[in-house]
Amino acid sequence: MTESELRSSKFTLSNVLKSCTYLENLTEGMIAHSLLIKTGCEHDGYVGCCLLDMYSKCGLPDDALKVLKRIQAPDIVAWSAMIDYLDEHGQIQEAAEMFCLMRRQGVSPNQQSFASIVGAAASLAEQFYSEGIHSCILKHGFESENILSNALIAMYMKIGSVQNGLQVFKEMTYWDSASWNALLSGTHDQGPSIFQKMLAEGFKPDILKFTRF
Repeated sequence: MTESELRSSKFTLSNVLKSCTYLENLTEGMIAHSLLIKTGCEHDGYVGCCLLDMYSKCGLPDDALKVLKRIQAPDIVAWSAMIDYLDEHGQIQEAAEMFCLMRRQGVSPNQQSFASIVGAAASLAEQFYSEGIHSCILKHGFESENILSNALIAMYMKIGSVQNGLQVFKEMTYWDSASWNALLSGTHDQGPSIFQKMLAEGFKPDILKFTRF
């Protein structure tokens, strides 16, 4: 197969995989996968991400993991997709292990992978691990990203580390509704005063949290 034919085949089959992912058509997706193996494109990074996404959306994380291991030098997009899938499907310990493996492979986390692992850390409810993830975010310079700061606040509130959550909130450049609602996501003595301050700042609370105060 010529290089031109290879590129064309890779492009066509990648689009087929995207359609299979959208339709959650595992049968056709596996046929496309077998054709990619025959053409030698399975190890390509872009193709690998399409395969990983397809198997993840079709509920086969083990197959997605096999694909990830076959990709030659998987990039942050592939790792993030796998971590995100594991977190979303309640495989918290596996998501944490995947994040550690990614870092050992020398791949630097991005905002998406951090957002997923912060959610996983909240579910693990281990303060040492949560603080380690927070330190990692600071080390990589993502502390100014509101989406991550809000996730960190919610994480700390969920594990009962209220002071850490308040500190993250105080250090933010600006607050949005998600910031205030993250503060109210935990049960703590300062909830009512935070709620009143939130209203004074002109923010609207999440209706489910509103009923608690």
